Amino acid sequence: MNDDTARQLVKQLKKLNFWVTLFGSIFLIAIAIIGVILFQVVMFARSTSDNISSFKQSTVDALNVKKQVCGGTGAFSDFVRSKTGACD
Repeated sequence: MNDDTARQLVKQLKKLNFWVTLFGSIFLIAIAIIGVILFQVVMFARSTSDNISSFKQSTVDALNVKKQVCGGTGAFSDFVRSKTGACD
């Protein structure tokens, strides 16, 4: 192998090294960004699920009239418990 061929090979290897490094870096950055976005989506989904569950529970508790009347301490609750069979 002569010097001209060696110089051309070194030149081509430098170009190849540059492009491999560039695309490898872009690939790693893209993987990191996708990971962060995926983490954010999972956390958002978990937060939304918790909010929906708490809203559902508060709605069920607010609409459970029998539980509120039979478990109450007021005069109306005492009347319903003593005069009707609704709390049995």
